[in-house]
Amino acid sequence: MAEFLKSKSPIPEMSPTLLVNKSNLLFHDETLGACDYNTLSALRDNDELDALIEQVKRVQKLAESTTYIPMAQGAFPRVAGIAKELLKALEFHLQQPSVYFGRTLNQLIQWFNWLADCLFAVEPIDPSSVLAGTEPLRTEILNLFLADFRAAVRIPQHRKALAKFERASVKNTRSAQRYVVRLFERYSRLLVVRVDLSYGEHAKRTVTAQQACDDRERLFRNAKANRLFQHLVGYVWKLELGKERRYHYHMFFFFDGAKVRQDVTLARHIGEYWKQHITGGRGCYFNCNAHKERYTELGIGMVSWNDSRMQQGLLRGVRYLTKADEWIRLALPENGRSFGKGELPSLSDTPRGRPRQLINSNLTF
Repeated sequence: MAEFLKSKSPIPEMSPTLLVNKSNLLFHDETLGACDYNTLSALRDNDELDALIEQVKRVQKLAESTTYIPMAQGAFPRVAGIAKELLKALEFHLQQPSVYFGRTLNQLIQWFNWLADCLFAVEPIDPSSVLAGTEPLRTEILNLFLADFRAAVRIPQHRKALAKFERASVKNTRSAQRYVVRLFERYSRLLVVRVDLSYGEHAKRTVTAQQACDDRERLFRNAKANRLFQHLVGYVWKLELGKERRYHYHMFFFFDGAKVRQDVTLARHIGEYWKQHITGGRGCYFNCNAHKERYTELGIGMVSWNDSRMQQGLLRGVRYLTKADEWIRLALPENGRSFGKGELPSLSDTPRGRPRQLINSNLTF
């Protein structure tokens, strides 16, 4: 590994790979109990994204730290601290490589993955066994790995590439959150509907990124003349690629809360419209508003301009959509977009009179 770094060779290209479809999907989960296919697939893909975010946080921590694994007495010491973080990151790399397929990785993750492959090619290390205490801790080898990894990510050109990669995600996040705040400047109440739109078990095997894009564009084009969306005032969307659902959308729809209620019913109607009309029966959906108990910080349903708690939950939900893009981005053909939002309300649409003292002005982005 050290010789590779000295050569300053470019990082090997990581081309997107098609995910293998599971034909033996289970409809029962040990934690969740009996679940329908749509619910179970949605939750598993969300768990996959959460695990991916935890992995990149772990890798980032390893890169930024200056700590190394201390030499310990005995071959089987208790694994903790930086040793535990490194072994968990290596374990994830071995056990869940499919989460990277179809995505563009930033320099930090690329270097970690490439050096991990080099490590496993020359050293028979099983991270799971070391963590379980059934295999010795190879302190010297793991410290050499940390040294090589940290040296790689501190090369100036790699730091510049990393900063450039992150800027696009930060820009999208701030833009989306400001968009939400602006909507509250125009409307005193918003009925926030979140629906995950995807494809059925058979259709998902053949749906391409371009087809998913075409379906999304058709949805918003039809919405202009469909009574279901009569009081729609804004939206935010994110295209993702999951192991269970393949290409799917996370959608926030914002309706004028003074004119629309019954968010759960509205979410179901939107999902059915996607399923039956937009995709011709090939689609499926997950009604997030029907499962509010799953949210630790609720930001969907009826949200008022002076309800800072629910607004914070909403902004964090929007932030969640773009969080992984700071490190790992969906690879789309022809510079396709994986994130978008509606147009901001124009200043001329803002009600006249005494300005509203928005709690939003103090919200954390």
